[in-house]
Amino acid sequence: MIKITPQQLEQVKHQLNDAQMQSHFVIFETYDPSTGETLRMITDYKSYLRIKKQRGKEEPMRIVRDIVPVSDNLAMWAISENEAAQMRNSKDVSNILDEIDYYINKVLKDNKLPANK
Repeated sequence: MIKITPQQLEQVKHQLNDAQMQSHFVIFETYDPSTGETLRMITDYKSYLRIKKQRGKEEPMRIVRDIVPVSDNLAMWAISENEAAQMRNSKDVSNILDEIDYYINKVLKDNKLPANK
């Protein structure tokens, strides 16, 4: 698990609040026709629009929570996403991907949305 001090957590939350001013965070869901599952993910609005355009109509996406409030869990998700980006070529990346999934589900719960499977 990620080790972070309360002061570091507050600093990340402050950075996320600043980021919200540029492009707010959203929770979106997408449907995977090959598995029949719905998956909910977190990103900023500008990235959501870019992803939606890239995927086209074959992979439908929709926002289920607009303007996600900054919380401890959102901050931990952001930290784990950042760590994953830095570990992209590492063998230990599966551990951090599990943490990302864990914090996504925590943020989903915070926002009263069903967890991903």
